[in-house]
Amino acid sequence: MVTAAWLDYALSMKYSIGLFALVVLFISTLAMQSAQARLGENLQQCRDRYGMFAKKGACEGVPDAQFYTFTKSGIDVEVIIWNGRCSRITYSKGGVFTPAEIALLSMRNSENQPWTSEEKDGVINLARKDKKAEGYYEKTPRSLTFVYVDYQNEEKAREAGKETGLEGF
Repeated sequence: MVTAAWLDYALSMKYSIGLFALVVLFISTLAMQSAQARLGENLQQCRDRYGMFAKKGACEGVPDAQFYTFTKSGIDVEVIIWNGRCSRITYSKGGVFTPAEIALLSMRNSENQPWTSEEKDGVINLARKDKKAEGYYEKTPRSLTFVYVDYQNEEKAREAGKETGLEGF
C-alpha cells in the first residue's frame, strides 16, 4: 500500500537522484571542456591547452606527420600534426564516453559545421556536413576520433603505395 509518507520519500529520492545525475553530467562536461584540442589547431595551441606532451613520434602511415600524446583531466589525447595543423585527434579514457561527451567533443571539432551520425556494428560513425572531416566512436577500445578527410586520404594513398610496391611514385 502506498502511503503519503512513502510517496513523499519516493518523490524526494527521485529529485535527489535527478539532481545527482545532473551534477555528475556537469562535472564530466567540465572535465571534457578541459580536454579539448581541436582539429585545425597547431602544435603550440595544443601545448597551450595541455602543457608538455608525454610522448612524441613519427606516424608510420604518413612519415611527414608527427603524433603527440597528452593527458589532462583523466583523458588521453593523441594529436597528429600534419601540414602544420591537427589533422587527427583521438580521445580515450578509462570508461565509456557518454552521449553528452560525444556531442560536446563533436561540437568542439565541428568548425561550425553540423555533424550527422549513424551507428553500425557497435561503432558510431560521424560525418561533417562540409565533408572535410569524419569521426567515429568505438566502445572498444573506448576511443573517439576526429580526422580531416585529406589526411585520411593521404594515409590510404601511402598504404596503397606500399601494397603495390609503388611507394614514392
